[in-house]
Amino acid sequence: MKLRRKLLGMGKAQFFDVILPQIRKYLNDRRVEAVISGSVSFGYCDKYSDVDGVIFLSKRDYMKYGKFFNESIKDLKVEREGHRIEYHFATIDEYGVTRLLRSDSEDAWREASPFGLYAVSKFIIIHDPENRIRKLQQRVRKYYPEKVWRDNILKHWRSLLEDGKYNIERDLKRKKVFMFNLHLCNALWNIIILGFLFNKKYYPTHHQWLYEEFKKLPKVVPEVIPKIDEIVRTASIETRAKLLSEIINIYMSYVRDNKLIKLEYVEEWWKIPWR
Repeated sequence: MKLRRKLLGMGKAQFFDVILPQIRKYLNDRRVEAVISGSVSFGYCDKYSDVDGVIFLSKRDYMKYGKFFNESIKDLKVEREGHRIEYHFATIDEYGVTRLLRSDSEDAWREASPFGLYAVSKFIIIHDPENRIRKLQQRVRKYYPEKVWRDNILKHWRSLLEDGKYNIERDLKRKKVFMFNLHLCNALWNIIILGFLFNKKYYPTHHQWLYEEFKKLPKVVPEVIPKIDEIVRTASIETRAKLLSEIINIYMSYVRDNKLIKLEYVEEWWKIPWR
């Protein structure tokens, strides 16, 4: 926590003392927002971490100044006390959540990037004079509308059972080891994403943090963690298939007990329409 505060302070000082005065020569600073993202905002910083900053411009200002600022503003990238501090100019479009700025509709939520939603929810806002980013963040932190949330569960449920049951059983029967492992990886990916969805959480933008975040989830996940760890340790595809089946059965019980999807879809995944 002490290191995080230090890095955040260094990032803020670089923006307010060095970068913002240069921007003011061209733009009123009320048309600019700045956030800290990356490991500092996500809570995974260590002695090797960089400070990743994003400076948001409107589409119009970005078209006019974005390339110029990124190339000509001095000290967007500096090193302080062994840590790189790096800012870049962008629009909020970079995070795939643009429509949520204007609308809380189901369509706006369906269009939003889950990775982008996670990143926005974790932003540390350092300059937001019109409260635009803060309002977006408050909306994002309320999580998906109920129907969109359930539809996302259904989408990943279909993919989990198709690869984790149908394709895995077929590969095992034919001893197709490469295809088995490919389908196993996809099944595990969907298991992890469903774990986040069951707990009403977004999943991380960076895969190196995915499993760490997953292991912290309280609902149903603690039951499957030992089995995932054993899958990783064993080379036997028969053992891997057995463990995967046990995880799927745990998830099946969870979705039934919590009525997260229609009962007819719990096992008859092929009836679930592609979305």
